[in-house]
Amino acid sequence: MTKHTLNDIAEELVADGQVEEANALLQVQAELDASEKPPGLFKRLSTAVRETAQQQWSHIVGELQESKEAWALIQNRVKTGESMNAVDKEIVRAQLMDIFKVFPATVVATANAAVPIPGSGLLTPWLLNKLGLMPTRWREAHALHELQAQEEHLRSIGDIDHADKVHGVIDQLTADADAREEMEERCALLTVWDANQNGVWDADEIETYRQAVQEIRTKLAEHGQKKQWYFMLHSHVFGPVRLNDIDDWTPDEKLLICFDAKSGWVSFADVIRRDGSLSVSPPALVE
Repeated sequence: MTKHTLNDIAEELVADGQVEEANALLQVQAELDASEKPPGLFKRLSTAVRETAQQQWSHIVGELQESKEAWALIQNRVKTGESMNAVDKEIVRAQLMDIFKVFPATVVATANAAVPIPGSGLLTPWLLNKLGLMPTRWREAHALHELQAQEEHLRSIGDIDHADKVHGVIDQLTADADAREEMEERCALLTVWDANQNGVWDADEIETYRQAVQEIRTKLAEHGQKKQWYFMLHSHVFGPVRLNDIDDWTPDEKLLICFDAKSGWVSFADVIRRDGSLSVSPPALVE
């Protein structure tokens, strides 16, 4: 079956005089494009955009607070430190997914840049990721919701051909998201430093990574007070933040760090390891 992009479908809709439908698909494509921007983008956003994102994030928090069960579970998890059972986690994730269908992931990422400090609020994107409460495919939730609505609309007006093409895009977007989640959870560092993309860490790649870790260690000592640090956990980026503002120094082994959105991502655990050793090795990174 031929793959169709949203841009392709939009062009066909315009040719058929369905401009409103075309614009709806182009807006979704713009959202997906924005979600791929590097972390440095968010520190260059205007004050107005940041303030809007903060306002929308406050709406997200408000929506979640209306779900008393999910909100109580999150409060208890944060205050007591006790892990949730599988049933409770699914309750929270399901409620969050309903909310993220309404708010694009770019809003969450921008709000994260505007309110970057863990602990500054009970509910932040950073905290949700750290607690493992972000639902799968949350970043695509709004786009998928909009595409499903457009597919239903096209079917309702009898445009079955374009509805089927939009459905194909939905299937592809879902498959791509699943593949990305699996890969990033399995070997986030490998995907960053595997220069020749052969699926293993070659000797020169290991040495390049060691040098990058050492450079970050140096920058940590010299620039820890600067608001130029970014973190990535479970494929979600937050920052910029001052490292001196972070009070939790027990990093997840999958927590990655970079400086000024320019250095390569390295393991935070490696950076702050007291003996200067690295926890990563080819056998540990390739499953």
